[in-house]
Amino acid sequence: MSRRISISCSLPQPGNIGNTLSVAFKVMNDTSERLPAQRLQLIGDDYWLPTCSVALPSISPYTESRPVALKMRCHWTMDPADVPSSFSVRLDESGAKTIFSWSFWVFTKTLRDYSPVGLPGSHGADKYMLLCFGLAGSGKSSFFNSALTLMHEGKA
Repeated sequence: MSRRISISCSLPQPGNIGNTLSVAFKVMNDTSERLPAQRLQLIGDDYWLPTCSVALPSISPYTESRPVALKMRCHWTMDPADVPSSFSVRLDESGAKTIFSWSFWVFTKTLRDYSPVGLPGSHGADKYMLLCFGLAGSGKSSFFNSALTLMHEGKA
């Protein structure tokens, strides 16, 4: 009989590159056996520290765990080129390994912190002067449109 265990996560609010992220995970035990208490472990890579884990209580058959927050910490100072497009977690006892892919949206607070706010009491710049050069059709306008969309996503 094969064990069917699934892991899901909800992406956190946007954060800064290089900061700790707290990601909520749920584990579904879709078997007829009780899943013992164990640890949910982040699989380290060039960006994420391998020592990040969280205790997971035992899970009754055919039920889902309460959300547990895994604090994901990265190695030292990072920049956008270091951010991976996915991360992996595993359960100690079951050996279940799940890979999650995510959007760079998770780190857009880095961009939003630099966005020109111009509100009273804020320290944002009123405007930016940028020079972007390249061949015609190389994506300069598309880049700026994407950056502006990311900075203003979710704002009314």
